[in-house]
Amino acid sequence: MILLRFTRCLLPLILLFFTACSTVRSSYISEGYNDNQQSMVKHVRILVYVPEDKENIAPLIADIASDMIRLKTNYFVHGVKIIRGDWREELGGDGGIILFTATVYGASGNRVNVEMISELIGCPDGKVFWSASAAAAKRSDDPDLKELTSLYTVKHPSAGKIYAAPLFIIIQDFVDIMPDPQLTDEEIDRRIQLEADME
Repeated sequence: MILLRFTRCLLPLILLFFTACSTVRSSYISEGYNDNQQSMVKHVRILVYVPEDKENIAPLIADIASDMIRLKTNYFVHGVKIIRGDWREELGGDGGIILFTATVYGASGNRVNVEMISELIGCPDGKVFWSASAAAAKRSDDPDLKELTSLYTVKHPSAGKIYAAPLFIIIQDFVDIMPDPQLTDEEIDRRIQLEADME
């Protein structure tokens, strides 16, 4: 949550730049999942998986994903974890997992290619309620995200300088289309308290 307070202020401005052209290539939602708000997953953990040769961007993905989900959705986020093995080993308890997987990335000059998958997975059975894949070839020095990128680079000097801007765009596109549960007034109060406790 390194940029949560900052992005709460910047978010309306940032979103103006990236609503026209989505990076999402395909998406899936389980039949009927959105029909019953009471049965939708509300409590989640965020998991990030990248192949061993791409582990340098995992902490950056984790921070961006955590910020965006807390800012733009109603989920209760109960932790963020980078995993090395099968995500099924993380199943347990109630709620669900939002998994971000980086499948491809590379840079040539200031052009960065990134491919990712995001999934909403129920616990404890591992049912996939929603998934999406995205790909983008973006500039690492995107001028519209210069200030945001510089702040992520404070914590992630190497990966942030190259990958913060394109990862932000892709993860934002995922969050924009993932199912978002409705909360009761009591749940809203509890979520506000959870966020306050984590800051």
